[in-house]
Amino acid sequence: MIHGGVILYKNSNAAYGLVENLAVNVQALMILGSLFVALRRAALPAVSRSVARGDSNHRIYLSVVVRLAFVFGTLAAIWALAIGADIVQLVLGASYQTAGHWLWLTLWVLIPFVIKQAVINTLVAHSRYTETMWLSMIGAASMASAVLLLAVPYGFAGVIAGILIGFSINAAIGMLILMHMQLLDHISDIPKLAVIATLATLIYIATERFHPLPAAIVAALVLIAGVMLFGVIRDSENQAVWRIIRQRY
Repeated sequence: MIHGGVILYKNSNAAYGLVENLAVNVQALMILGSLFVALRRAALPAVSRSVARGDSNHRIYLSVVVRLAFVFGTLAAIWALAIGADIVQLVLGASYQTAGHWLWLTLWVLIPFVIKQAVINTLVAHSRYTETMWLSMIGAASMASAVLLLAVPYGFAGVIAGILIGFSINAAIGMLILMHMQLLDHISDIPKLAVIATLATLIYIATERFHPLPAAIVAALVLIAGVMLFGVIRDSENQAVWRIIRQRY
């Protein structure tokens, strides 16, 4: 799904320079997302054993990673707004100005991307391979449809929005499947996280005119404070997830 947007954009007769810019953004998404791909792979054996034993560790892992996705994705997007364009142009040059300008929108994809990793782990651990296959097919189809619909009228930003929509549909369907299986705990925390993430982003936008860097620091602190204030991610759950990962080794 990550590469699909670039391929579709390239085949839509887009300028080669814009395709290169999109590839840079997708590569940044892959680098940050790989942290959670590695987490998924490290945790899978322990999650599978938890399912076999019938204890609650696999439920804790799923619940924590789903909620952590909102925190990680929002922090990445805020910092991309603040310094993303400068870093991209510093490293790659002025020809990648478009990539830097839209990096923040690309990094919002991290939220559904990370959720999808947790969903896949849980389905595989429960030997629900048919659901995993259908989820991947629906995700690819929804992403391709969204990109094709948005690429022509909105160009570069439309492609990124299409990728975001595709992954969001994929993550939402995955969570619905897990809710049907009665495996997704603390559902009420997700709207809280959405509100906290939105508030932090709005605070950055409101204070950016003074200076982007302090604005990003303030927004990040608001996000972390909101998570701690509402007790969205609990210390006991964090410790349980690290125990699951350590069992891999």
